[in-house]
Amino acid sequence: DLTPADADAEATANCVGIALHAFEDGQPVEYAKPGAVINWGATLTKNVYYVASTTAGAVAPSTDLATGDYITLLCVGDGTATARVLCEVTGVTVD
Repeated sequence: DLTPADADAEATANCVGIALHAFEDGQPVEYAKPGAVINWGATLTKNVYYVASTTAGAVAPSTDLATGDYITLLCVGDGTATARVLCEVTGVTVD
């Protein structure tokens, strides 16, 4: 079962891809795998790394993480509306 990533704990700071639509637990989900370039449909900043937020399923710029949060690199801004999917689970926390 896939669950939304969450930076609050190592067990929930996971990633296999980025969901391409909203979904509820138990529902099927389509997701972009690492290496894919997706149209985010929102304003992104090129070369900024986006991470799993402390809100399950949310995405945030890496600078939003605080001490003790787990770093899971979800994607990097590839333009103003596109992102390259990374899904790098580091197991490292912010100091």
